[in-house]
Amino acid sequence: MKASDILVGLFSFDCDRELLTTSWKDDNSDEVERLNEWGIMASNKENDGERALFYFTEAIEKGNTNAMINGFSVLWNQDCYNRAARWLQSMNTRDIKNLKCLWNEAMLYFYGNNIENNPLKRNKSKAKEQLDFIILHYDIFKDCNKDNRKIIQAAYIFSLKHNLHKQGDDVLKPYEDWKVEWWQNRRNLAVTGNNLYYALYNEYHHIPWDVGHYVGDEWLERRVFFNLDELYLEDGWHLCITLGDIHGFYAYKDDKKEPLCKKLRGAISKRAAWQAYLLYSAYRIMPLEDHDNYDACRPIYTKRDLDLNTFYTFMPDSHFDKVIADLQKLELTDKDTYPIVHQVSDFKFEVECIWWNDWKGLFKERAVVEFAPKTYTPKMEVIGENIIYTYECSIDL
Repeated sequence: MKASDILVGLFSFDCDRELLTTSWKDDNSDEVERLNEWGIMASNKENDGERALFYFTEAIEKGNTNAMINGFSVLWNQDCYNRAARWLQSMNTRDIKNLKCLWNEAMLYFYGNNIENNPLKRNKSKAKEQLDFIILHYDIFKDCNKDNRKIIQAAYIFSLKHNLHKQGDDVLKPYEDWKVEWWQNRRNLAVTGNNLYYALYNEYHHIPWDVGHYVGDEWLERRVFFNLDELYLEDGWHLCITLGDIHGFYAYKDDKKEPLCKKLRGAISKRAAWQAYLLYSAYRIMPLEDHDNYDACRPIYTKRDLDLNTFYTFMPDSHFDKVIADLQKLELTDKDTYPIVHQVSDFKFEVECIWWNDWKGLFKERAVVEFAPKTYTPKMEVIGENIIYTYECSIDL
């Protein structure tokens, strides 16, 4: 396992303002963050790791948390793996913590020598201790920046995936309750949907090798689960798709290939149900071939999406302006178009989502997502639809 696949902070330095090495000016009015910037420039401009560590250490002593992960990055990238591990251990004993340092030490302990060049022996208890600290102290770190929220969520999902905790355990429950209150509102569901749509649609459409091309790379999996952060695959399995395959995503491991519904897992929540719906429906926004394009859809998560932006529609140009004008006349608001998720029972959720299809028009789809109680495996079934605006494209594929 490559360290870069699991550790964070190896490829960029953390700082409070955007820095460009070629145009950087030593003009930061924050004297402590200025020390951090000196360390960054000592590494980037002068290629002097020891000088960088000197400045980072000075900044840390004055309470700077950015410098904590920056020092680790310098040491690890200079192949000083033992020093890098000791650096993490030192940072994580301080009263003020850096979440990236906590995460990295947890990963080094959890995977041991499965991570290349890792000097730490596997110690699951120590890994769990660091991950628990991250989750239990979510309230301190959640408002700092988006990176911190991503790490808290990653620690939560990692704990579920590797059976360090079960959903509802005392360590997880406060964080789970906070997510229910703040992250499961309809606007956030819409944002998640559009983020995934743009990530997949923009990457895999209108390129020479789209239809028929097998994609099972790290980029695909990272991008999908970056946006669908309540879901994960059974350990050792990865995400793949053959572009143009109407069956959508699969899971693969070595030379084995299984339907996604057999290996997908998720936290049991409205957010996870919505994300499972998105992933199972994603074939509609990926490249399709010939008559399979009758299934191609543009998801409508907000009022703005009614202009069908970025969607490769098959309708004639002479129809497009009238159709868009008609959709605007419906006077749908964001509240009307945001997705809806209802919890039916402990493990069962009903999802409502609006789509555009060139051979159907604008319609609201209803689906059920149900989780298996023991494995957390979500399965989806479409149970109905309601046509909002009828349109049928006048061409055949």
